[in-house]
Amino acid sequence: MTSYDVALSLLASGLVLMILSFLYRESGWFSFAEHIVVGGLSGYGAAIGIKNVYYQGLTPLAQGQFWYILAIIAGLLLFAGLFKTLAWWVRVPTAIMIGTGIGLNMRAAVETQVTAQLIDTVRSINTASLTTNINNLIIVIGVCCVIMFFFFSTESKGALKPVGIVGRYFLMISLGSSFAYAVMGRTSLMIARFQDLLSYPNYYTIFLAVALVLYDILKQRKTS
Repeated sequence: MTSYDVALSLLASGLVLMILSFLYRESGWFSFAEHIVVGGLSGYGAAIGIKNVYYQGLTPLAQGQFWYILAIIAGLLLFAGLFKTLAWWVRVPTAIMIGTGIGLNMRAAVETQVTAQLIDTVRSINTASLTTNINNLIIVIGVCCVIMFFFFSTESKGALKPVGIVGRYFLMISLGSSFAYAVMGRTSLMIARFQDLLSYPNYYTIFLAVALVLYDILKQRKTS
């Protein structure tokens, strides 16, 4: 491990402990780490934006694709809001971005959340594998029952009532597993951070953090 790797590892561990110091109380260390994270993400986003302008705007324009000048002009019009007399022109690129974004998102939403879901639901229950047949049958029954659970055109009574109850159970199982998966992912990230803190040379930062907390506690007792 080189000195650069050691310094980078200590910096990362220090930032993690600064963020975790919020569990004790909100201090200047937490604010310092918070500002570093927000500033770093802002700088990274600005760098990515400049890179996109260069490679996706200026480079094609230099290669003779002159219609890219329209995109560059539209991007420059976003800064017209800084001038009171030109503020109206901000609406042009804003309308283009919103309209294009809605169109692309609607198409993607229909393809992924409607069409793909319907195609994936229509499964064969006459395959060579008995386990696959059972799984496909459960998926078809679950989808139909959940749809009937959200079908409010008629009152859920009679034969429809047990179907809605089964759909509710399927829905709760789905939501519960999704929540458990999210918690498991966050927990694995937390465990990975703690493993990094307990490795060499990062555990030295733990002793320093404990010493700073004890010093703060003693200082507060003296002033109180």
